[in-house]
Amino acid sequence: MSESVALYERLVDAASLYYVFLEENQRGLEALPVVKKQSNLDGVDLFLQTKYLFAEALVLQIGDKFYPIDGEILGVKSFDEKEKKLEIFTDSEIKEQILNHTIVLYSDLKFLVMNVEKFFQKHADNLPSLFDSERLEAIFSLQSEYNFQEVSRLSQEQNTALKNLLQSPISYIWGLPGSGKTKGVLFEALKFLLSKEKRTLILAPTNTALEQILYAILPMLAEQKIPLEFVLRLGTPTQNFFLQYGEVCDPGMLTKKFEQNLFTFEFSKTIKQRLQEAKVIALTLDGFIRRYESLGKIDHIFLDEAASVPLIKSLSLAYYDAPLTLLGDHKQLNPVCEANSSDMRQLENGHLLQLFSLSSLYCEDFFKNGEAMLKNPAFEPTFEQINLSVLTRSYRYGENLTQILDHFIYHANLHGLQEATEIFYIDSGTNVIKDREYSSLNEAQSIAVLTQSLKMQDFGIITPFRQQQKLLYSTCTHLRGLERIFTIHKSQGLEFDTIIFSPVLCHYHLTDSRNLRALSALNVAVSRAKKRIILVCDVKEWRKMKNQFITALLNNAKPFKEESCKEFL
Repeated sequence: MSESVALYERLVDAASLYYVFLEENQRGLEALPVVKKQSNLDGVDLFLQTKYLFAEALVLQIGDKFYPIDGEILGVKSFDEKEKKLEIFTDSEIKEQILNHTIVLYSDLKFLVMNVEKFFQKHADNLPSLFDSERLEAIFSLQSEYNFQEVSRLSQEQNTALKNLLQSPISYIWGLPGSGKTKGVLFEALKFLLSKEKRTLILAPTNTALEQILYAILPMLAEQKIPLEFVLRLGTPTQNFFLQYGEVCDPGMLTKKFEQNLFTFEFSKTIKQRLQEAKVIALTLDGFIRRYESLGKIDHIFLDEAASVPLIKSLSLAYYDAPLTLLGDHKQLNPVCEANSSDMRQLENGHLLQLFSLSSLYCEDFFKNGEAMLKNPAFEPTFEQINLSVLTRSYRYGENLTQILDHFIYHANLHGLQEATEIFYIDSGTNVIKDREYSSLNEAQSIAVLTQSLKMQDFGIITPFRQQQKLLYSTCTHLRGLERIFTIHKSQGLEFDTIIFSPVLCHYHLTDSRNLRALSALNVAVSRAKKRIILVCDVKEWRKMKNQFITALLNNAKPFKEESCKEFL
């Protein structure tokens, strides 16, 4: 048995172990309350309380029976985030059962884990290592035909990143938000590969992340007179995305006709025809693991938000002998795994679950050191065979915020815009926090007052602690049902114009800068902001602390006063 076969067989063991762990501990299962249900032409509309939905993990309970919503008996047509409406298609018999019986909608992680297990069961004995020398040489020989020329609109480091990904079998573009990973490097790579009549695959960990990429690049393709019919977005679109870019959506997931305001959009081609003509195919990585056999030849793979992708899922990309480009930021949090370090220690072979908690960026370490690296993984991944490109300039953040991020987190000589990022603080007064109660009523009440005066539509409230999240929900009654309040982990992949941050206290694992993992969490919280940050905290207490990230933010912040912030109130 070859070394790579043995490793891939351990992936089957890991997926099986994780599935059993989730089932026995009732983890990864979340009920999504259905507020209302109503009939539509092809099935049923379900109105939910949430606007954030992972469509590939949905299960519907009708009475005592469970039906995965996977396109067979039940399927998703679209999801309207604004109305929180999930449109489901099914046959008349199931439709009547849904309308006339008690139903419960679940998001069930086990179905995604089961798909991973099935993939590696099928391919464990024929997948090469991502870093197999013959595989890498074959890919490199295909790339040698590319005649790269610098793009005038890109910076020197962006051009270097573009050149590296076009000349390397495996590459990683690392940059903080706003550094040009998507609109700069990825777009120019797509344009170059399209000019060579190559087929590319764009993957992301979630639908939200996938649509953020497409919202960025589709207008740019249109400006270049590149037909959007070259792009195929597989999976379930949000309704907003469909209304804007229906021509790139998956006809197999939608009805033949879908009303668009004053006109009707028709799908004149089948999914098979669209797959044949598409030059750029975009879907989630979980969607890829389900549909990989139908995609046809792929000449280059781009995996965005690579730091949020579980290592085990990324290893499925060895299915294609194609260059792989990872894009992301390993200075943020690793993927969320339902099994924590304590759970792993108690389980026999529990270290295998690191394959779900470590990111795709550890793929080189895994193939170099095998299963042993899972027992004691390094804090950061290794990039020796992976060609690393670093983008050091942010075109989103001001120099003030960029320098704080660089000093505490990146250590990469980062630079930002001359115009400062807006950072404000509200002093909530002295916190009275009981032992093991990670919540602050003062911060919650200050945020309630603040958000009642905010007229802007795009803001999010982030806190490290679940207890504080619950307190914020009970205090900010005017925000109920709006999904504005998140823990740091749940905010991953989301972005808002304004972030309101409630740190509560200095906690070693979540807010203390002496802990590198806490710094990663703080980086996630801050980088959700596109325009401004408002800190709501016990200012006097934080200013006593030295060498703390939050203290540095406070020292660069202005007091929040309504009269000086009228433009966004």
